[in-house]
Amino acid sequence: MKKYLQWSLLALTTALIPGCVLYQRVVWSPDGSIAAVMAGDVERGGGLRLCSPAGELTPLLLDGVYAAQWFPDGKELLVCRATKVTNWDQIVRILPEHGQRQLIELADQISPLLAESAEWQAIDQLIPETMPVAETRKAAYFVLRDLRAEPNVKKLAEKYGYGDETSLFVHRLQRITVNGMSAQVGGVVAWSLDHFISARISPTRAAVAYTAGIRQGTDSRPTLPELFVANLDGRSAPIHVTSYASFFPDWTFDGRFLVYVAPADEFSDAFGAVYRQQVEGASLMGERQALAYVFRPNSDASVRVRCMPDGRIVFATIPLTLPLTEADAPQRQQLFAIDPEKQATLTRVTPLGAEHDLPQELGYFEMSPNFKKIAFIGEKGRVTLFEIATGKTTVVSTSDVKKLRSLPAWRNHEELTLVVSHVGETDDDPERDEIVIWSEAGGFRLLSRDWSEDSVSGFLK
Repeated sequence: MKKYLQWSLLALTTALIPGCVLYQRVVWSPDGSIAAVMAGDVERGGGLRLCSPAGELTPLLLDGVYAAQWFPDGKELLVCRATKVTNWDQIVRILPEHGQRQLIELADQISPLLAESAEWQAIDQLIPETMPVAETRKAAYFVLRDLRAEPNVKKLAEKYGYGDETSLFVHRLQRITVNGMSAQVGGVVAWSLDHFISARISPTRAAVAYTAGIRQGTDSRPTLPELFVANLDGRSAPIHVTSYASFFPDWTFDGRFLVYVAPADEFSDAFGAVYRQQVEGASLMGERQALAYVFRPNSDASVRVRCMPDGRIVFATIPLTLPLTEADAPQRQQLFAIDPEKQATLTRVTPLGAEHDLPQELGYFEMSPNFKKIAFIGEKGRVTLFEIATGKTTVVSTSDVKKLRSLPAWRNHEELTLVVSHVGETDDDPERDEIVIWSEAGGFRLLSRDWSEDSVSGFLK
């Protein structure tokens, strides 16, 4: 068990570095006719481009975009976007009114503490636990300096070294209308002063569930994101669902329930639970229901849940039977399914006979649109395909990518988009990885051959 725990901790630590969480950087529309590509270095001028199945890539359409999900009709995107700001006026231009009000109210609470003895610990305690302390403090500084002209704001500046060059990134979930190979900016749905990790649109299009930020852990809790639900019209403040959630929540196909993994309160932080929470609109209804308990070594944040059309909920965990000795502890995750509407028993999705053909860590998986196949990404970007009905495994990619920057994405039931190290004639640039489309019938087809240097820098090289 010790060996597995150490490996998981290394993987988790890598994932939690800002900007290094594994996103899908290529996301196909529901009909597979166009892909949203988060190309380039998003903090240095990169962002959203659109790509055809032939690999034709548009110029930069929207800067700062680092993740996206298509609406079910394929006419809109919901993007995660970061913008660097250095003053309050810039924040006002991009933040919804409820976000502005929250920051102003916080700054107004801080102001009298500055006028007294500037108790720094008391000031930080005013910041909500769901918000990053350092970045929220900067935002309050902008309010007091630029909006309130607070004379004692200089105390804050002297304490933390703030000045004219002080900056922070404001992150938004924003709607984007897509028309052909062009994009039009829409309204802001939600905001954060830390990175968004994932966003899932409800099948009813009433709400979006998203994880954001890296909550600082304590001795009794891990370091994991916050989970929220927000109306897609962006008119009201999001609802906080839980802290210390895993990265990837999902919705049941009828849109009635949000499913996610979070710590199991009655156990230590090495264990979590798959929870089901009823949601109406963007409101939480009743108490959440624990469907199954899972082992989360070192509070592993990559535990993904995916809901299937037949009602089953699929997730990865290590099967444990207690008591056990270290020598008897299993070393590999397995994929399981549970159907809350039927007998509450777990069934294996990945059979024991296939475990050595699959990666040791199964948390990062992506189901095909028809839910018959699962793509797993393993160490160094290697991709393996698993067929649920037959148990057949297919090794798609064995090449080690230079730096793992994107999860695989399905274009349709048969074609999978992934990052590989080299494909034939691309060996002339040994520092560059490539985007390919793979199918069992057709093999690899290079998508990123003619992509410009500014679109691959910070992404594929």
